[in-house]
Order: sequence, then C-alpha cells, then structure tokens
Amino acid sequence: MNDVKQKALGVTDYAFELPPYKRIVLYTVIFSAIVGMLAYLLQRGLSEPASVFLFGGAEGIILAALPALAAAALAATVASRKEFRRGFRRFAFVGFVCSIVYITSLVATIALDSRGVTSGFLEHASLAVIANALVLVIWFVSSFIAMNLGKKSFIIAFFHPLLNLAFLVIWQGYGVVAPSIEVGSPWLGFVRMIFAAFIMMFALGALFFVINAPAKRNFGISSVQAAALFLAQWHSGEKGLEEVLAEMGEKAQTYLGVASFRTLDGRQKAVFVAPYVHFGPMGNLGGSEFPFLLAEAVEKHARAPALVFHTTAYHDFNPVYSSSSKQLSKEINELVDSTKKFDSKASFVSAGSGGCSVAGMAFGKNCFLTLSRAPLATDDIELALGLALINKVKSSGFENVLLFDRHNSKAPGGAVEVGSKTFYCYEDAMEMLSPNEGRQSRFKLGVSQDPLSEFTYDDGIGKAGLKVAVFEACGKKACFVLLDANNCLPPFRQHVLEALEKYGFDFCDLMTTDTHAVNKNAADNPLGTKQVHLKLIPRILQAVEHALGDSEPCKAGFAVKRTELEVLGARRSSELLSTVNSVVAVLKILAPTIFVASIVLAFLTLFILR
Repeated sequence: MNDVKQKALGVTDYAFELPPYKRIVLYTVIFSAIVGMLAYLLQRGLSEPASVFLFGGAEGIILAALPALAAAALAATVASRKEFRRGFRRFAFVGFVCSIVYITSLVATIALDSRGVTSGFLEHASLAVIANALVLVIWFVSSFIAMNLGKKSFIIAFFHPLLNLAFLVIWQGYGVVAPSIEVGSPWLGFVRMIFAAFIMMFALGALFFVINAPAKRNFGISSVQAAALFLAQWHSGEKGLEEVLAEMGEKAQTYLGVASFRTLDGRQKAVFVAPYVHFGPMGNLGGSEFPFLLAEAVEKHARAPALVFHTTAYHDFNPVYSSSSKQLSKEINELVDSTKKFDSKASFVSAGSGGCSVAGMAFGKNCFLTLSRAPLATDDIELALGLALINKVKSSGFENVLLFDRHNSKAPGGAVEVGSKTFYCYEDAMEMLSPNEGRQSRFKLGVSQDPLSEFTYDDGIGKAGLKVAVFEACGKKACFVLLDANNCLPPFRQHVLEALEKYGFDFCDLMTTDTHAVNKNAADNPLGTKQVHLKLIPRILQAVEHALGDSEPCKAGFAVKRTELEVLGARRSSELLSTVNSVVAVLKILAPTIFVASIVLAFLTLFILR
C-alpha cells in the first residue's frame, strides 16, 4: 500500500509555482525577440547585424509576444474581471508556452524554406496552421481542466490562434520586414486551422474516454472532472472536489472524545480534543484543516486553549466535507459542557515493548495515552486497531480512554495495519498499564500556545501553530509539545528533545497533528526538511517556559461519544491510488501515440484543403 501511495503521489512532482506575471511577460518578450532575430538571420544572413537585432527582434515580439499577451488579457477578462491580475498570471504562462510552440513553427518553416524544402513539399503556412491548431488545444485543456472554466474554455481557446493568424497576415502585408511565409487567404487559413484543431480535439476526446474508464467503472466519477477540480483547489482553493469525493464516500460512525481541564475554582484551563478522523486529504479539502478549525471553535466556546490531537485514524476516515468541522465542533462543545465528574488527582503512566512507546496521564479511572515508535516510522494507525488498543487498556480498569498517535517520526515504513507486528507491540505495552488510583496525587497543569503566524503551509506549519501542555504529578513532570504539522524527521525531533533536556522533564516528546493542509503543493512536507524549521526550536522553548509559568492545580473530566459523518470510506483511499496509478501508466503510452497520430492526420487534412 505504501508503494502504491508513493507512485500516485509522484504525480505531484510535476506541480510548480508560477513566477510573478511581470516575469512571465518579460520571459515572453525576450524569448520572442531572440527567436525573431534567429528567423531574420536565417532569411538574410549576418550582413547587417544591427538589422538582425532591430528588425528581427521587433518581428519576433510582434508576431509572437503581442498575440500571446493580448490573448492572456482577453482570457483573464472573460474568466473573471474581479480576479483579473491572478487570472492574467496563469493565462500569460499558457500564452508563453503557446508562443514557444507557434514561433518554433515559424522558424522551422523559414529554415526549411531557406533549403528549398517547403516550396516542393508543403505550403509555407502549413506548419503555422498546425501549430495554431495545437495552440487552440493547449488553451482549451488549460482552461477546461487546469482552471476549471467550463464552457468559457471554448471561447478562450480561440483568442490566441486567431490573434496569431491576424498578426501574421497584417505583418505580411504592412510590416517593414515581411516574413517569407505565404499565408494566402486568411479565411482559408482559418478553416484549415479549425479542421486541424477538430482532429486534435477528437483525439483528445478519445484520450479523455480512456482516462475516465477506470474511475467510472470503480467509483462512478469522471477522472477528467476530478482532475479539473483538483487543480482548481490547488491554484485557487475551490472545494468542488469535495462533491466528487462525496460520490465515492459513505456515512460512517466514529468517536469524539474530550479531556476537559479546569482549575479548582471551576475556570476552564484547557481542552484536549480527540476526533477519531483523519486530517486529510490535502489543502483545504475535507478534514485537512480540522486541527485549526476545531481548535478555533472550541477555544471560542470554552475560552481556553484547545489542543486537537492526531488520533488512531487512517485515510479511510478522511471527512469528505470541510463543513463537517461545524458539526464536530458543536458536538465537542456539548461534550465539554456536559462533563460533570472531575478528578483532581493524577499520575504519569508509561510502558514500552519492542520499540513501541506508550505514555500519558491517568486521572482516576480516565486517561489519555500517546503512541510512538520514534525514531522508527510513526505514522497512521487504523481506527479498528486503535479501538482494539483502547479496549485492551480498558480491561485493566480504565473507563474513558483517549488514544493519540504522536505522529512524530517520518522514516521508512508505513501505517499500522491489520497483522502488523507493531500493533502487537503496542498491545503488549498496553497490558502493562493500570489506573493505580492509590498512587495518584494532586496534579498541576500549565498550557501555552503560539500561532506561529509568520510560518505558512509551504513551511509545513498549519494555522493551529504550536501548543504545549506541562503536567506535574507524583513528583514527576511530563511535557507534550504539539505542532500543527504533518510528521517530522527523526533528527529534528531529536534536536527538539535535546533542547528541552535543561528543564529536567521525566517525559517529553514532540507531537504533530498530521494536518494535510501543509500537503497542498507537496506529497511530503514534514518538519526538518527545510532550514526555516530550525527557527521553531527557540519558539518551542519559549512556549514551554510559558507553560511552566502557567502551571496551577487543576482537575480533569473526560467524555466520549459516537458520531456520524461522511468519510471517504473503507479501503477507498487504496482503490483511488491504484486507479490513479493505472491511469498514469496508460497515459505514458497512449498520450504520445494519440498526439503524434492526430498531428499526422491533421497534416494529411491540409493537403485536401489547399
């Protein structure tokens, strides 16, 4: 499963951030001018260097750069006047790519003509016609799939090729330096381009049919539609893809748990939140931003810090709708308000087996426990296995148990699944735990939080930022550092633990929420992969000091309930990833074949329409 996931996520390696629109415009102008000089040089030689630079550069800019930028401006206007600048940036990039295709065809025509090939082989403008047909297809695909513009894509696709032909005709008739390309009748040139584009679009439709087939058969959804909505989410944050996921998903029941901490006089001190869902799939879709959304709602209600932990849930329990956070927030707040029984005594509990560590705090017969195999791989744990571990520890006398996966070691290995040796190691460790209420004593709790607002998703930090909880009971101190991130590299975790050694904690560990909001532009974005992550260590130390200073006697109450919501569904994630892999495998072979065949057929059509 892990290998399948990595292959599918490898598609995201082709994602990249567009440069600013001013730079794209500059690239387009410079490239067009250089290629224009080359074309002029092929026509007239180097007898007049100044003319090559002046006239050749001007010819390239007029014939290639101006149509591309004008088409980008028109497309951005049609797409959305309110977001013209952002739209122009994307369309200018498409125009730049298409200008490369178009002006390359002009230079190729001139080069062939200089050798006397085109006059005896093909009409001079045929390459330009084919290139403009290809430009039309590129604009359509970019608008329809990459930008999800629907019917507007058909209009937008015509701007650039029509402007290319218009500028070429006008420049041939009135330009200072006429190109050696015989366009002939503009109307005939337009008709020939439409026929060539129709052939390419028909081939594209056939390719779409092949791409759609696996997803239609397995999930009843369109791969092309899903791809369009995925890209729309990627570049503009739109959530239309949630509706596609909903078609694949199903209603499922899961658990919500809270540990409500109050001071002895009844003031809310903190809330530990345990939603047994997975915080994915990516960006702002589904449950990806739940650590922030839930914490924000609970903190507003409870007027105290809320720590949303990563529980034992896998990708199958990705919520389909981000709006489900409102439902869960309401239920969590109701749990906090309904908690009546509180314990003012606690003890630190821990056990280990086969490299698996279990550590947490027991409050009477309630407890929260955290799991990790660091520095070995510590990733997701299937919900069913998490519930089995909860039941195992309950058999030792505990009543309410919240189980958190520290998710703090990105290393070779994968999720804890059925039959995994890791599960049985955790189970063996759980058997060693018991409430031991007689050994519990009054406890203190200190909390602090830092939004880390200067860090971004690209930096690997979610909006929930950094939160720290420090417990003191029975003469021992335990520190839990929670970052809204998706895992961390073992060396980074080790740096954090070494920095915290000076505080003399009996237990201390770094935890992450596993927010997939930070995976918008990358398949993996764990802490420790970027230089900026080193700046987190002093912030963590500062937060820990604030938590120590905030320490005061508290009491704890637990509550757990079942809830129902739309999730991706059992084994859907593995099926989806396998489908993506099959589509990509087919595309690698079929796409180039169809592309070449459509161009050859378009050339043959031009002989008929001469």
